[in-house]
Amino acid sequence: MAVDGADVDRAQPAGKDHAGSLFEFEWNLQGARQIGFARLITDRATFAYLADVFVLPEFRGQGLSKWLIGCVCEHPELQGLRRWMLATRDANGLYERSGLTPLKNPGYFMEKHDPDVYLRKG
Repeated sequence: MAVDGADVDRAQPAGKDHAGSLFEFEWNLQGARQIGFARLITDRATFAYLADVFVLPEFRGQGLSKWLIGCVCEHPELQGLRRWMLATRDANGLYERSGLTPLKNPGYFMEKHDPDVYLRKG
């Protein structure tokens, strides 16, 4: 893929694999500057949670998020998972292009939410 006339390296797992449960995809402009990132937490058997997807502001609007999500969802080691999940405020259309849909049964899901966890020390 090209951005402003420069090639963007293919999004690849960034080599960080924590106990077999984490893929981090990053991509770089001409191998030098990281311009985007996505984290996937998975058991590699049945479930994946897509988190922390971002593109630097100066590179937005060029189709890079769509391309990165495609790289993540099409990665050979991630095929055959029964469920993928994510949370988004405003990018539903982006994820729907890759086959994700709103929860069919949101009442089945629960959360433990602690919005101040990073503000506490200790």
